[in-house]
Amino acid sequence: MKNIYILGGHKLSCSYYEKIKAAKEQGRIDYDGIFLVDDQPYHEFILTLDARRITLDAIIPDHTAKHVMLQVFMDLARKESFTPVLNPINLDIQTPYLNKLEEESIWAMSYATWTCPMYCDEPEVCPHTKKKRDWEMGEICSYEPTSPRTYDKQSTNCYSFSCEPLVDEIVFIPMESITNQIQDFQKKLKKEPPKEVFVFTHSHCHGILGKFKI
Repeated sequence: MKNIYILGGHKLSCSYYEKIKAAKEQGRIDYDGIFLVDDQPYHEFILTLDARRITLDAIIPDHTAKHVMLQVFMDLARKESFTPVLNPINLDIQTPYLNKLEEESIWAMSYATWTCPMYCDEPEVCPHTKKKRDWEMGEICSYEPTSPRTYDKQSTNCYSFSCEPLVDEIVFIPMESITNQIQDFQKKLKKEPPKEVFVFTHSHCHGILGKFKI
Protein backbone atom coordinates (compact mmCIF):
# COMPACT_ATOMS: atom_id res chain seq x y z
CA MET A 1 0.00 0.00 0.00
CA LYS A 2 1.00 3.59 -0.45
CA ASN A 3 -0.81 5.52 2.28
CA ILE A 4 -3.17 4.44 5.06
CA TYR A 5 -5.66 7.02 6.35
CA ILE A 6 -7.35 6.29 9.67
CA LEU A 7 -10.55 8.29 10.09
CA GLY A 8 -10.98 9.55 13.64
CA GLY A 9 -8.72 11.06 16.28
CA HIS A 10 -10.21 9.19 19.23
CA LYS A 11 -8.85 6.38 21.39
CA LEU A 12 -9.88 3.50 19.11
CA SER A 13 -8.39 5.13 16.01
CA CYS A 14 -5.15 5.86 17.87
CA SER A 15 -4.97 2.20 18.92
CA TYR A 16 -5.27 1.22 15.24
CA TYR A 17 -2.40 3.58 14.44
CA GLU A 18 -0.15 1.94 17.03
CA LYS A 19 -1.10 -1.59 15.97
CA ILE A 20 -0.46 -0.91 12.29
CA LYS A 21 2.91 0.65 13.03
CA ALA A 22 3.84 -2.36 15.18
CA ALA A 23 2.71 -4.74 12.42
CA LYS A 24 5.04 -2.98 9.96
CA GLU A 25 7.96 -3.34 12.37
CA GLN A 26 7.13 -7.04 12.62
CA GLY A 27 7.06 -7.40 8.83
CA ARG A 28 3.35 -8.27 8.70
CA ILE A 29 2.35 -5.26 6.60
CA ASP A 30 4.04 -2.65 4.42
CA TYR A 31 3.07 0.89 3.43
CA ASP A 32 4.66 4.26 2.68
CA GLY A 33 2.74 6.56 5.04
CA ILE A 34 0.13 6.36 7.77
CA PHE A 35 -2.08 9.25 8.89
CA LEU A 36 -4.79 9.99 11.44
CA VAL A 37 -7.58 12.14 10.01
CA ASP A 38 -9.38 14.34 12.55
CA ASP A 39 -13.11 14.89 12.69
CA GLN A 40 -13.29 17.32 9.81
CA PRO A 41 -16.04 16.35 7.37
CA TYR A 42 -14.70 12.96 6.29
CA HIS A 43 -16.59 13.00 3.01
CA GLU A 44 -14.78 16.16 1.92
CA PHE A 45 -11.45 14.53 2.76
CA ILE A 46 -12.28 11.40 0.76
CA LEU A 47 -13.23 13.50 -2.28
CA THR A 48 -9.87 15.26 -1.97
CA LEU A 49 -8.12 11.87 -2.00
CA ASP A 50 -10.19 10.73 -4.98
CA ALA A 51 -9.06 13.79 -6.95
CA ARG A 52 -5.48 12.51 -6.60
CA ARG A 53 -6.49 9.10 -8.02
CA ILE A 54 -3.88 7.19 -5.98
CA THR A 55 -5.69 3.86 -5.90
CA LEU A 56 -3.18 2.10 -3.64
CA ASP A 57 -4.32 4.21 -0.69
CA ALA A 58 -6.47 2.67 2.05
CA ILE A 59 -9.22 4.19 4.19
CA ILE A 60 -9.85 2.82 7.68
CA PRO A 61 -13.42 3.82 8.59
CA ASP A 62 -14.46 5.53 11.79
CA HIS A 63 -17.06 3.21 13.31
CA THR A 64 -18.47 6.07 15.40
CA ALA A 65 -19.12 8.35 12.40
CA LYS A 66 -22.31 8.77 10.41
CA HIS A 67 -22.68 7.07 7.04
CA VAL A 68 -19.59 8.68 5.45
CA MET A 69 -19.84 7.13 1.98
CA LEU A 70 -23.48 8.18 1.73
CA GLN A 71 -22.38 11.77 2.34
CA VAL A 72 -19.67 11.38 -0.32
CA PHE A 73 -22.23 10.44 -2.99
CA MET A 74 -24.69 13.12 -1.95
CA ASP A 75 -21.85 15.66 -2.28
CA LEU A 76 -21.07 14.37 -5.77
CA ALA A 77 -24.67 14.99 -6.79
CA ARG A 78 -24.53 18.53 -5.36
CA LYS A 79 -21.37 19.26 -7.35
CA GLU A 80 -23.34 18.52 -10.52
CA SER A 81 -26.09 20.96 -9.41
CA PHE A 82 -28.54 18.28 -8.30
CA THR A 83 -30.39 18.30 -5.00
CA PRO A 84 -30.00 14.96 -3.18
CA VAL A 85 -32.61 14.25 -0.51
CA LEU A 86 -32.59 11.39 1.99
CA ASN A 87 -35.39 8.98 1.16
CA PRO A 88 -36.94 6.12 3.20
CA ILE A 89 -35.61 2.67 2.32
CA ASN A 90 -38.39 0.37 1.15
CA LEU A 91 -36.50 -2.92 0.75
CA ASP A 92 -37.42 -6.25 2.29
CA ILE A 93 -34.30 -6.67 4.42
CA GLN A 94 -34.46 -8.75 7.57
CA THR A 95 -31.35 -9.07 9.71
CA PRO A 96 -31.32 -10.04 13.41
CA TYR A 97 -30.45 -6.44 14.30
CA LEU A 98 -31.96 -3.59 12.29
CA ASN A 99 -32.06 0.04 13.43
CA LYS A 100 -33.82 2.49 11.11
CA LEU A 101 -32.45 6.03 11.38
CA GLU A 102 -33.01 9.45 9.79
CA GLU A 103 -36.71 8.77 9.12
CA GLU A 104 -35.84 5.28 7.85
CA SER A 105 -33.43 6.54 5.16
CA ILE A 106 -30.40 4.98 6.89
CA TRP A 107 -30.47 1.42 8.22
CA ALA A 108 -27.83 0.08 10.60
CA MET A 109 -27.76 -3.73 10.33
CA SER A 110 -26.02 -6.64 11.99
CA TYR A 111 -26.20 -10.41 12.07
CA ALA A 112 -25.26 -10.30 15.76
CA THR A 113 -27.86 -10.14 18.51
CA TRP A 114 -25.11 -10.01 21.12
CA THR A 115 -22.30 -7.62 22.02
CA CYS A 116 -19.36 -8.55 19.80
CA PRO A 117 -15.82 -8.59 21.22
CA MET A 118 -14.24 -5.17 20.66
CA TYR A 119 -11.29 -6.64 18.77
CA CYS A 120 -13.14 -9.25 16.71
CA ASP A 121 -11.75 -9.81 13.22
CA GLU A 122 -14.92 -11.63 12.08
CA PRO A 123 -13.23 -15.02 11.59
CA GLU A 124 -14.82 -17.96 9.78
CA VAL A 125 -15.78 -19.43 13.16
CA CYS A 126 -17.74 -16.85 15.18
CA PRO A 127 -16.14 -16.33 18.61
CA HIS A 128 -19.60 -15.92 20.16
CA THR A 129 -21.56 -18.80 18.66
CA LYS A 130 -18.47 -21.05 18.33
CA LYS A 131 -19.91 -22.13 14.98
CA LYS A 132 -18.94 -21.48 11.38
CA ARG A 133 -20.22 -18.12 10.21
CA ASP A 134 -23.11 -18.82 7.79
CA TRP A 135 -23.94 -15.21 6.93
CA GLU A 136 -22.45 -12.54 4.69
CA MET A 137 -23.60 -8.93 4.98
CA GLY A 138 -22.32 -8.13 1.49
CA GLU A 139 -25.12 -10.22 0.00
CA ILE A 140 -27.67 -7.65 1.20
CA CYS A 141 -26.99 -5.64 -1.97
CA SER A 142 -26.94 -8.68 -4.26
CA TYR A 143 -30.22 -8.28 -6.08
CA GLU A 144 -31.68 -11.15 -8.12
CA PRO A 145 -34.62 -10.71 -10.53
CA THR A 146 -36.90 -12.76 -8.25
CA SER A 147 -35.74 -11.18 -5.01
CA PRO A 148 -38.19 -9.11 -2.93
CA ARG A 149 -35.39 -6.50 -2.84
CA THR A 150 -35.47 -6.09 -6.64
CA TYR A 151 -35.39 -2.51 -7.92
CA ASP A 152 -35.48 -0.86 -11.33
CA LYS A 153 -31.82 -0.70 -12.30
CA GLN A 154 -32.55 1.92 -14.95
CA SER A 155 -33.61 4.46 -12.33
CA THR A 156 -31.78 3.19 -9.23
CA ASN A 157 -28.08 2.65 -8.52
CA CYS A 158 -26.50 0.76 -5.63
CA TYR A 159 -22.89 1.43 -4.59
CA SER A 160 -21.40 -1.06 -2.14
CA PHE A 161 -18.14 -0.76 -0.16
CA SER A 162 -16.68 -3.82 1.49
CA CYS A 163 -14.42 -3.43 4.53
CA GLU A 164 -11.53 -5.83 3.93
CA PRO A 165 -9.10 -7.31 6.50
CA LEU A 166 -5.91 -5.29 6.97
CA VAL A 167 -4.16 -6.61 10.06
CA ASP A 168 -5.43 -8.07 13.35
CA GLU A 169 -9.05 -6.86 13.75
CA ILE A 170 -8.53 -3.74 11.62
CA VAL A 171 -10.36 -3.42 8.30
CA PHE A 172 -10.05 -0.96 5.42
CA ILE A 173 -11.83 0.19 2.28
CA PRO A 174 -9.52 0.17 -0.77
CA MET A 175 -9.31 3.61 -2.35
CA GLU A 176 -9.49 1.85 -5.72
CA SER A 177 -13.02 0.67 -4.92
CA ILE A 178 -14.03 4.18 -3.86
CA THR A 179 -12.50 5.81 -6.94
CA ASN A 180 -14.03 3.33 -9.40
CA GLN A 181 -17.53 3.76 -7.98
CA ILE A 182 -17.21 7.55 -7.75
CA GLN A 183 -16.24 7.66 -11.42
CA ASP A 184 -19.21 5.45 -12.34
CA PHE A 185 -21.61 7.74 -10.47
CA GLN A 186 -20.09 10.88 -12.00
CA LYS A 187 -20.58 9.47 -15.53
CA LYS A 188 -24.20 8.62 -14.80
CA LEU A 189 -24.87 12.06 -13.35
CA LYS A 190 -23.72 13.60 -16.62
CA LYS A 191 -25.53 11.19 -18.96
CA GLU A 192 -28.59 9.69 -17.28
CA PRO A 193 -28.90 10.52 -13.57
CA PRO A 194 -30.55 7.81 -11.45
CA LYS A 195 -33.70 8.73 -9.55
CA GLU A 196 -32.61 6.84 -6.43
CA VAL A 197 -29.21 5.87 -5.02
CA PHE A 198 -28.36 3.28 -2.38
CA VAL A 199 -24.95 3.46 -0.66
CA PHE A 200 -23.83 0.48 1.43
CA THR A 201 -20.76 0.05 3.64
CA HIS A 202 -20.28 -3.32 5.28
CA SER A 203 -18.07 -6.00 6.75
CA HIS A 204 -19.00 -9.70 6.98
CA CYS A 205 -21.26 -9.15 10.00
CA HIS A 206 -22.29 -5.49 10.11
CA GLY A 207 -23.41 -2.85 7.64
CA ILE A 208 -24.98 0.54 7.13
CA LEU A 209 -27.25 1.22 4.16
CA GLY A 210 -28.43 4.66 3.10
CA LYS A 211 -30.70 5.94 0.35
CA PHE A 212 -31.27 9.30 -1.30
CA LYS A 213 -33.26 10.48 -4.27
CA ILE A 214 -32.24 13.07 -6.82
